[in-house]
Amino acid sequence: EYGGIARVVPVFATFLIIVTLSSIGLPGTNGFVGEFLILLGAFKSKTVYAVLGAVGIILAAVNMLWMIQRVLFQEIKKEENKNLLDLNLREKITLIPIVLLIFWIGIYPQSFLSKIEPAVKNMLEYVNYKSEQMSSCEKKFDEICEAKDESTESLKFELRRCTEEAVLNLR
Repeated sequence: EYGGIARVVPVFATFLIIVTLSSIGLPGTNGFVGEFLILLGAFKSKTVYAVLGAVGIILAAVNMLWMIQRVLFQEIKKEENKNLLDLNLREKITLIPIVLLIFWIGIYPQSFLSKIEPAVKNMLEYVNYKSEQMSSCEKKFDEICEAKDESTESLKFELRRCTEEAVLNLR
């Protein structure tokens, strides 16, 4: 429907291409930093999820580049698209800071990452603490499953107490 509008609205096309390249994770843009950090964490945690994520990123990039090609660079198919207005000054003033942030975060991410690092460390400590609590409950559960004598009731009680404590601490 909008094929070929890059010649008609070149400023809009430029902004659209920049934002799209950021969305697909082009190095030097904020999208690359985000995707890289997410995939890095995923590879450390669960490799299969990281591989699936990487495949998803590739498929999304192909889809977005195909969209750009169809919307901006094909022949104009509808006559009314020849009369589209390009971005006005207000729209340019709105988009310029966004584009600057796209490149700033992409080129110098540490200026943002250093600000969130303390909160991320606190969250990781919290998650690790809760994980340890839950694994102690899992050990008790395994003991109950293996036990076949009179101590089963006391282990069930201990598991119930452990689980209630873990649930209360989640709040």
